[in-house]
Amino acid sequence: EGVVAQALERKGIISDRCELNRQIREQNKLIRAIRDEITKLKNTIMTSVPALAKALETARKGILLLRYSWLYHTGAAENLEKNIRLIRPDYERFLTIRKLLREKSRQKKALTAELKTLSATSFLRRGEIKRELAAVTEDMEELKSELSMLLADFGKTDAEDMKEVKQQLDAMNASKVGLETIAAKAADGMDTEIEKFRALQEQAKAVDAAELHAARMELRGEMTAAVREKVKDTFGKSYDYDRLRQADRDVSELLGEPHPDEQRSVLHQLHHAQEQPTAEKQ
Repeated sequence: EGVVAQALERKGIISDRCELNRQIREQNKLIRAIRDEITKLKNTIMTSVPALAKALETARKGILLLRYSWLYHTGAAENLEKNIRLIRPDYERFLTIRKLLREKSRQKKALTAELKTLSATSFLRRGEIKRELAAVTEDMEELKSELSMLLADFGKTDAEDMKEVKQQLDAMNASKVGLETIAAKAADGMDTEIEKFRALQEQAKAVDAAELHAARMELRGEMTAAVREKVKDTFGKSYDYDRLRQADRDVSELLGEPHPDEQRSVLHQLHHAQEQPTAEKQ
């Protein structure tokens, strides 16, 4: 079985249109739920540290879910594109060879027909036609040999079976478009939620930064666990722990915040920043 056949077998993380539609519905539901949750919290935020912490972490949770979705669907689309690029050139070559064989067959048929109509005295033309027929026959044999190798690469034995390859390529392209659509929607959702997060950060300037950070870190484990369960539920066997960790790091970077791995240095900086004005006055 050739490389191309293997690419067809692993044709994508998602090739089922129903599964794509399910994920689109899940993502739409997710975005609505995030927005509803933040809207409910807005009325209680004011200058309360616990409420601000919960609102910020809830917003971050939504961004994390959308980031995971973006990473997953972008990666899936890229994998499909790689396989499409691997398959398409050989499939297009197959189409070209099939077209050439048909042309050569018509040419051979026309030459054979002409040869039958020639008179016994048309020695020169008979010689020309025989040479042309020999050349056409040789070309056809070479094309047939190449065609056989291509079919073997696709794991096929008959040219008619290549209809399946065309159907698979069409399905892969459709899935890729679907994946890119979901990823784009996740990116748009992230932009919207990040804006809301920025607005919450402005409100948070009125409270003690270290106290707010500590309150948020107390909620972080619970929020991350909720994201993990939601991701597992949505993506099933395609859930990837490393992808979730990457999404978590990405979100910290997108929000301009240190990742929890850097908590110790962050707390030190926050305490230092708060003590600085007092030191200057002295």
